[in-house]
Amino acid sequence: AAGRAGDAALDKAERALDRMLSDSDLTRIIAQLIERQQALHAETRTFVRAHLTSQPDEAGRTHQADLATRQKDLATRTADAERRILSGPAALDKAKDIVRQDVPAERMTAAGGDIASNDRRPRAPEAQLAAVDALKRILEVLRGGDQLADLARRAGELAERQERLADAIERGMPRDEAAREQERLRQETERLAKDLERNPEAKQATDAAASAQQGAQSALGKGDRGAATRDAGTAAELLRTAQRALDPKQDEKEKPKDEKSSPDVVALLRTLFSLQAKVLADSLPIDRRISEDEPDFAAKRDLSGVAQQQDDILLRLREEGVKVLDQQPIALAALARVDAAMDKVLTHLRKPALGSRGLGLERIALAELKRVIDIAASIQMASEEGGGGGGQGGGNQAPFPPAAELALLIARQGEIHALAAAGRPVDAGAMQGELGKLIALVEGATRPGSRPNLLMARARRAADGAATLLAQQDRGANARHHMLASEEALRQILAEAKGSGSSGGGGGSSSGGGKPKPGGDEGKPDPGGAKPGQPGQPGAGQAQAGAAGATEAGAGETATSVQALQDATALLQLPPERREQLRQAREQRLPAGALQLFERYLEKLEDR
Repeated sequence: AAGRAGDAALDKAERALDRMLSDSDLTRIIAQLIERQQALHAETRTFVRAHLTSQPDEAGRTHQADLATRQKDLATRTADAERRILSGPAALDKAKDIVRQDVPAERMTAAGGDIASNDRRPRAPEAQLAAVDALKRILEVLRGGDQLADLARRAGELAERQERLADAIERGMPRDEAAREQERLRQETERLAKDLERNPEAKQATDAAASAQQGAQSALGKGDRGAATRDAGTAAELLRTAQRALDPKQDEKEKPKDEKSSPDVVALLRTLFSLQAKVLADSLPIDRRISEDEPDFAAKRDLSGVAQQQDDILLRLREEGVKVLDQQPIALAALARVDAAMDKVLTHLRKPALGSRGLGLERIALAELKRVIDIAASIQMASEEGGGGGGQGGGNQAPFPPAAELALLIARQGEIHALAAAGRPVDAGAMQGELGKLIALVEGATRPGSRPNLLMARARRAADGAATLLAQQDRGANARHHMLASEEALRQILAEAKGSGSSGGGGGSSSGGGKPKPGGDEGKPDPGGAKPGQPGQPGAGQAQAGAAGATEAGAGETATSVQALQDATALLQLPPERREQLRQAREQRLPAGALQLFERYLEKLEDR
């Protein structure tokens, strides 16, 4: 009985393999028929145009007979392929329906007769095109998801190239070179969009990406590198959205594994990003129709629909996002920027108006959403790769990841620094002052005397010093040094939070609650007092207590944490040129004692 069952299974597998080989061979045959029919169509069209008003001569009649013979041969081959399809398994039912409805072989036969006729000759190219269209649809059915996979691959490759270009623009790539590369990417994106007619969701995202690429080109032409980087990054994210629409498996990889009943603001922002991309995609046909002209009746009606979409997105942001973040002021401030960007879009659309101003505002709203999503995603990815952060520092149920709030502060500080360094006409002092208030809120939520509290106080003092200088219109090296010091302190808090296996790390303004955790910040020595010969450094007593606690927690892990804290503290205490020297020394992987001596040497140089 077992042998008979095995024989039956082998027979079934053999039939399945035969069917797969047959289907593959049939796909190859249909593809060849399409290629040959397209070439014959081009040749036939040229011949018909040359003899529209006159009959062919002897050489022309020979050519005409050759075309007719070749067309009939293709019709015969197509009829053989049709018979194989009609006798095939149920998996070919869709292809069978196309064969029965469009009968491409009969169209080819009719085209052959038209070519041979003197009066029906002009009808031949149309019949040939109809046959080609039917064969293409049959081929699409035979290939199944192969075509979608190919389109998804193209979208992914374009997204990767666009991401590299956005990074290059931000790093200072020559403007003309960046504009040329952006133009090439835009043309390829538009070609991809034309191939996505049968996938509306992916086509909308691709159209919106092409619009963002156009915005990046315009910004490069004006010399606005920041706007170009923003629009280029948005275009890359939109191409990724198109890729996910073409390949649903991409979405499955990005879905969160844990299902909680608590609100997830990051998941909401991802949904809103897709909806906001649709707003931009729906605006593009209107813009092509009216450009900068006053909207007519039809355009006003269409703009009203787009404005309603934007209003719904803004309502969801406020109801499902802003209202649940009342205990997370940093995330709330980030969403306030998104809210403001969307509100400007809505106000412009309701005028009613669109034009380059409206499309620019829509792209800015997309960029603001992408900024928050990217920061949160990078924190979650780092947490997964590091193996820690599963507990989220006691804030596992927080609507927005507490560690991502620290990352938002870092990103905001870096943004203000870049604006001030570039001399942009913004009130950098007010922006820095608002950031200092947010840092003070986080400082107040940490336990006094703890390591996060000390670093947060350092960040707040540096931020306040920068705000004072910027308010006095001083954007020189001193102000920038204060901003860098603030950013370094915030980065160190985040790094220590990850190293201790807690994504909140005491830096979360609400969910962590600033409560001490076993094995957390309390037991870590403060490197501020670990260096000999430095009276007045805070935390000298805590260093000894931390050393005792480290023995219980594990000497190897604590040594790593201490080294990381010492590195960051040295970075904060030294000026930029000395920091670079210290970074180079660390890359040489010197022994810990030698590295401490080198740090002490650099500090003594500064004391002189």
